[in-house]
Amino acid sequence: MTTTTNTRRAAPADEVKGSAPASGAAYLTIARFSGDPDRLLDEYRKHSEVMSAVGGDHGLILHAGAKTDSGFLVVNLWPSSLESEAAAQDPRRLSVLKRTKINPDQIRREHHQVAHYVVVR
Repeated sequence: MTTTTNTRRAAPADEVKGSAPASGAAYLTIARFSGDPDRLLDEYRKHSEVMSAVGGDHGLILHAGAKTDSGFLVVNLWPSSLESEAAAQDPRRLSVLKRTKINPDQIRREHHQVAHYVVVR
């Protein structure tokens, strides 16, 4: 088992590529979708290829989706808030959200700067 610990340091301003200036911190997004868990899982699976491509194009570090008792949960880890925001505005993602007809009232979002994360492989 290999353990990787993120110890990113902010690079000089001219070397920061897609990271929030002077932070170097990862960014966690959590979305809780309320509704029929089976229907939400079906929608998730139907659009996972497109959404994975959006994440990959914007530097996504980790993604997890899970059916819950009250709906569906999505957790994403990004290099910074800039990549998260860019992915959120990606036309492919916006198109998927329109097609799923999920009401914004069904979604609760949380956003957090990450103090530390470990990826175990």
